[in-house]
Amino acid sequence: MGLFSSKIQQEEELVKSNELFLDVNGKKLRLVHIKNPVESTPLIIFVPGFGGNVGQWINQLEHFSHVASVLSFEICGFGKSEKPEAMEFYRTSSVVDDLIYIIKKFKLPKQDLVLIGHSYGTAIVSKAYGKLIMMEAEYKPTLVCFLSPKMDATIKELQFNKRILSLPNFVINIFRLLERIGGTNSVSVTRLLSKNASESLREKQLFWNAQVDTNVYSIDCPREEDQVTKLENFNYFKEVLAQKNNLESHLIKNAGHNIMLEFSEIVNAFIYNFLKRKLIHKENGIEFGLHHMLQKDVINNPKWSLKNFEKWKKIESVSKNVYNFRPMKTLLQNDPTHSPSILLKNNENIGLIIDISKDEPKYESKELNTLTSKYKKISTTSKIPPTESEVDAFINECEDFWSKHPTKEIGVHCHYGFNRTGFMICCYLIKKKKLKIKDAIMAFKESRYPGIKHLHFIDELYIRFHDLEV
Repeated sequence: MGLFSSKIQQEEELVKSNELFLDVNGKKLRLVHIKNPVESTPLIIFVPGFGGNVGQWINQLEHFSHVASVLSFEICGFGKSEKPEAMEFYRTSSVVDDLIYIIKKFKLPKQDLVLIGHSYGTAIVSKAYGKLIMMEAEYKPTLVCFLSPKMDATIKELQFNKRILSLPNFVINIFRLLERIGGTNSVSVTRLLSKNASESLREKQLFWNAQVDTNVYSIDCPREEDQVTKLENFNYFKEVLAQKNNLESHLIKNAGHNIMLEFSEIVNAFIYNFLKRKLIHKENGIEFGLHHMLQKDVINNPKWSLKNFEKWKKIESVSKNVYNFRPMKTLLQNDPTHSPSILLKNNENIGLIIDISKDEPKYESKELNTLTSKYKKISTTSKIPPTESEVDAFINECEDFWSKHPTKEIGVHCHYGFNRTGFMICCYLIKKKKLKIKDAIMAFKESRYPGIKHLHFIDELYIRFHDLEV
């Protein structure tokens, strides 16, 4: 276990640096809370399943801390939270009260509240929602998300639970040791992860499984807690949701139970896309949401302000070849290092320059229309992933050029050459070169470090193309 401890410590620095221990209804619970400096952003609370650890939400905590305040906690008896002996602390109703206490402690007035539960955590969220909507309006959740939800237990499951609870702790410990035979490929791990899960993720899961305390496990186990959800649960859940408005569901194929770990990129993308579409407010009759906030940043920080000009000068002009693309920053007329004439002089194999910035370029584009090179404008909006029609226009332009000049390179730029440029190139690599999403993102990153910077651009790639990988 010492080996596992070392790896977990290295990978969970974000958890360690943001953890706190809070007295909640008579016991200490371990929380991770990262407050976003912008108070108007929502508070997202990630509620774990039975035996869950805050480390299992590491990908979501890091990802959404850029656009929201995020919080997760460990249920009484698990992880580093206190393990009291009194049975009432472990009842579902008690855990629900703990969640409500945490919400009241950390939610700001007028702040949107988003609750995301996994497995047994979906039951906690559901019951908490029923109580919250009866309280003051400010505590009513704006959005709720269920991952691997569990519906009612079957008679067989209830009978199994009853038999387990009748066994002494030492017998349960023996069963748990037997389940861990085989290490990262043991029953205790494969029950929660798919067969394609990485070895590092399997090591994490084995470590977390070994931390579960049998004394806690055998106390008042609710009917859903120790069951891993199956596809039948999802299908039944879809039928229930279909009867309601403003509800939607997604099935991620070939995923194990701990979906937020195995398929974190896809899960994050679905959640972000949902937040982007649903967290819309009206101010003076005008609707605004996450994209509005991003555009406001553009308005307040003009691309060619003195500050941004200094930033532009420090960025690499043209990056190395990635599948015959040459990512670059926008050119500037008469600049001694990155003007149209300098670009063509130093990069003779570039035969097409595609400008995907929104504004008219600060250089003479006609200088790029020569006997050996061409200029093409495809206007896109800053801070927002290019639309599907814009991507199609980009791909068609590339395909047409390479059909005539197969060995030539294509230069692509937005303003700085990272987000929209990276997004367009990744779309081409995924659709035409059949690269996996992660591999396309990495290929661009290796060409133009640090790659795509805006997480919502990466989210959008997974939203559009994850079906191609299943």
